Amino acid sequence: MNWYLKQIIAQSTGMLGYLESLGATTDIVQYVGSLDASVGQLVMNEFRKNPSLTLEQLQQFQPPQKVNPYTEHEMGIGSAYAEPLSTWALVNLRKIRMQKDIAAEADKPFIHNKYMMLIEELPQINDWLFRGGQNVEISSYTPEQAMEASDEWHKMMAGEGEGMEYEPTNSDMIIYGPEWKNPEFKGWTIQKVIAENDLKAEGNKMDHCVGGYCQDVEVEKSVIYSLRDPQNSPHVTIEVGGDKGYGPGEIKQIQGKSNSIPKDEYKAMVKEWISTSGDNAGIVRDVNAFEKMEDDISYGQIGGGVVTINEQMEKILQGEENEYGLKYVLDKDMEDVISELVGTGESENSGWNSRRDDEYYGDIAESSPYVSNLALMQDLKLPHWPRHSGEWEELRKMPKESEWKNIQEVERWANETIEELQEDFYSYEIGLEYPQEENYENSEDYNAAMEDYYEAEGEVYNEWLKQSVKGGMAVDLLDEINSFRKEGIVPSSQELLDRKKKQQEEAITSSPAYQRGAEGMRGRVQEVMQRNQASSSWYKIAQINGGKVKYGPFGEVYILGKNPRIHEGQWRISYIDESGEPSHHEDFDTYEKALFTFNHSIEGKEAAPDLTTEEAYELV
Repeated sequence: MNWYLKQIIAQSTGMLGYLESLGATTDIVQYVGSLDASVGQLVMNEFRKNPSLTLEQLQQFQPPQKVNPYTEHEMGIGSAYAEPLSTWALVNLRKIRMQKDIAAEADKPFIHNKYMMLIEELPQINDWLFRGGQNVEISSYTPEQAMEASDEWHKMMAGEGEGMEYEPTNSDMIIYGPEWKNPEFKGWTIQKVIAENDLKAEGNKMDHCVGGYCQDVEVEKSVIYSLRDPQNSPHVTIEVGGDKGYGPGEIKQIQGKSNSIPKDEYKAMVKEWISTSGDNAGIVRDVNAFEKMEDDISYGQIGGGVVTINEQMEKILQGEENEYGLKYVLDKDMEDVISELVGTGESENSGWNSRRDDEYYGDIAESSPYVSNLALMQDLKLPHWPRHSGEWEELRKMPKESEWKNIQEVERWANETIEELQEDFYSYEIGLEYPQEENYENSEDYNAAMEDYYEAEGEVYNEWLKQSVKGGMAVDLLDEINSFRKEGIVPSSQELLDRKKKQQEEAITSSPAYQRGAEGMRGRVQEVMQRNQASSSWYKIAQINGGKVKYGPFGEVYILGKNPRIHEGQWRISYIDESGEPSHHEDFDTYEKALFTFNHSIEGKEAAPDLTTEEAYELV
């Protein structure tokens, strides 16, 4: 709201008086007055712009939602770094990305390169900021200034080892080599670098900052390896997470000279080492397929994002490895994968809010098989997706002991999304005339017209649903999962529900409280009574026929019955926690309501049949 408008409202009798001055009806004034102040101000502003709006139209007004200014992948990049670098990276990546929208076509490649360069330099900026021992206010640096300062620090760190040579080679530090499977590599070694002298010498010879990792190596946060030729000259430096660091065994970085990408022949050597004896070095031999996706996703290039996500899922499905022999794996919840897909698809396909055109088309419409196949592969712990009919037959014969966590997560997302979108649709005009009862001669004709209307309305909603990115994805995912069920691969929804109930029952029956049986239950109730003599009225509710006793998997007790201290006709469910203390209760005006809640809403198992309600009462 501008300054002038604020002055007008301040000089009038407030917001409501200002609405009246605009010609608003009493109903509109009352409606706006009932809203939260911030929302009411937005609604009033809409009416100010168009005083002909009706109450119904104002009620349909949706305040703008706060939008995350960063892309999904930018958020992933930011989360990889500690503050204040995380926020600085997000802010500057967004600034560069926003320049693309207003730049001339000829300048866009330059801006894209600038964006990519910042992402590539962030690990080096991170080292400068957190290992440099300087009190740097990163928020005052532009990307160019930060990269320049980082380069200078790296040169200084590399210079610290100037003139230094490695200590004599310790055979215990040779992790792999000099004999290799590939005879062309004979004489080369991979050595563990521990000594401060050797770390600084490595940094100088490789022209990077590993010399600044001495403390991390000493406290076992990082483990450093060096690929050396037969003359003991380094060509690749590898950082692995240490036992006391973040992500033990994970390969953090593999750098050539001056932090360059290693040559292909060096990659082949590192791959042989990891594949042959990486387990002995405690290296985690997989890599998150989504960690280093093509940065076109972050940059928002049309046609790049969804394709890239699909390609990464395909790598997992095919059991592929990267150039270092690390297998691509999924290190995200399925719902996060879907959210990243949907968010990228909505960005590429121009936004569902307009509802002007079909959005669920192109690359995003090809994504649902990747998602459903990936969920199934994760649940069945398959090394790769079935590649031929024989493997499909084996898949059908596999015992279905999985918990189906991923399939159920996808199914839940799809169902909740459809329900959410359908609720949103109710606020839109569908372009059909609603039947008015007075226009029909009899109730039969009116009812028939209403049925036709609801059928047509459902068709419109379904069409809208399939057109949106989220809705189209949800519908296709449910179709994919149903096709698995028809193939006999995934149990039906009812089977999964029955299995869950059975697991819950088994958890209850295997609990100490259940194992004690009826005698244990008697003892439990008696123990509670003795411990809480002053509160014995809590348990008198179990005194008459129809009362029930139930206990849960952790020893908690529920008692249903009438409380003599409460007016006649009222029933109560009391809860005694596992420590034997009264916790809370719930009252009902009829036995039927209380019984329904007791049977359906309370997790637990009824007491053994031979422990009657009267017996429970007698224990009081």
